[in-house]
Amino acid sequence: MATKISTIKANIKAILEALQRQEILRDVQVDDLKKNVFTRNFSKFPVAILTTPATTAQVETNTQNMRTYAFEILVLLNRDEITDSDQVEDLIDTMLNAFDNDVTLKGDSGVGAADGGSEPSSSGAGPVEGTNYTAFSILVRAKAIRDITLT
Repeated sequence: MATKISTIKANIKAILEALQRQEILRDVQVDDLKKNVFTRNFSKFPVAILTTPATTAQVETNTQNMRTYAFEILVLLNRDEITDSDQVEDLIDTMLNAFDNDVTLKGDSGVGAADGGSEPSSSGAGPVEGTNYTAFSILVRAKAIRDITLT
């Protein structure tokens, strides 16, 4: 049985892959945590790299816990392919809209894994020192309600 965290991650990846099919993103990867993202060689840009989330939890009632999974999506662009700041800002807005339009993160599954909703946001964009990359992050805070038994 898939865990809540793996279901949310799979559904976020499905949203990114939909952006890839629309040719908004050229590559989608899931970070394997084995090699520094900025030392990898990428052949297609923009590339979105989905990372492992930070997680917080808050007990909402005596039977429910609201867990928030904060997934960072690192987006890299090749500086030589950037025409102006509007291009980068439009990409950020398009990605945020994709998550706004799927607030419970159904992805391809048809089942909203983030039953408490989600909150997408972005960092600013800027060059990555020592590389030819410009980078920004999309942060998706997915809220999942989990039934608990207090002992």
